[in-house]
Amino acid sequence: HEGLPATITFWLDGVRLPGTSMAPDLLDVSCSYPDVNNAVTFNTSEMGIGDDPLPTAFSLAQNYPNPFNPTTRISFDLPEQALTKLVVYNILGQQVNVLTNRHMNAGHHVFDWNGLDVNGNSVASGVYFYELRADDFVAKKKMLLLR
Repeated sequence: HEGLPATITFWLDGVRLPGTSMAPDLLDVSCSYPDVNNAVTFNTSEMGIGDDPLPTAFSLAQNYPNPFNPTTRISFDLPEQALTKLVVYNILGQQVNVLTNRHMNAGHHVFDWNGLDVNGNSVASGVYFYELRADDFVAKKKMLLLR
């Protein structure tokens, strides 16, 4: 019906909203018809997303679990948009895997590392380091993989 507002419900799998690392189960979308060129707006405030205040400082948390096998979770906070690189190194300082290397919005971010190198090969048990670089911020932490 021409010009009538409509409510459409989408279920999304594996989608992350900008500025957050959470994937919502349900989004409400409002749009008008028949003009298909209208922008579709996602209202995340009604879903409780974005209710947490933005971080006030850069920070890198200790991975969890630690020790781990086969997967561990690494989280960090960005108080502002930043070119962000999260890298895993072995005990010799050699780069093992790059978990992210891109511009990211302010917020809390989470990445899982599955104990694989950049080629998809399982790495050996041992001590590894993960380093976060976000603009001028640099932090490094140690983790232990036990196979």
